[in-house]
Amino acid sequence: MKYSLTELRARNKLSQAKLAKSLGVAPSTIAQYETGKRVPRLARARQIAEFFGVKIDDIIFCPCAHIGGAESLSAAHDWMGTEHHYS
Repeated sequence: MKYSLTELRARNKLSQAKLAKSLGVAPSTIAQYETGKRVPRLARARQIAEFFGVKIDDIIFCPCAHIGGAESLSAAHDWMGTEHHYS
């Protein structure tokens, strides 16, 4: 099953601030991961996956992750065509 970071956070009833504190990052970093303005480096993505008890491959770090159908393909294409910052 694939999850967005927003979904994982909501399922665990965590605010961005609480998740950020648990991961040792700023709340703005979590917000940027969720909106696609930043993409976590592999080590941080692993940390997030371990925190939520899921495989790293099950987390989608793309703001279009919550959209279904053809809209998600279009949104993913748009997202991939923009510059992203890795942290």
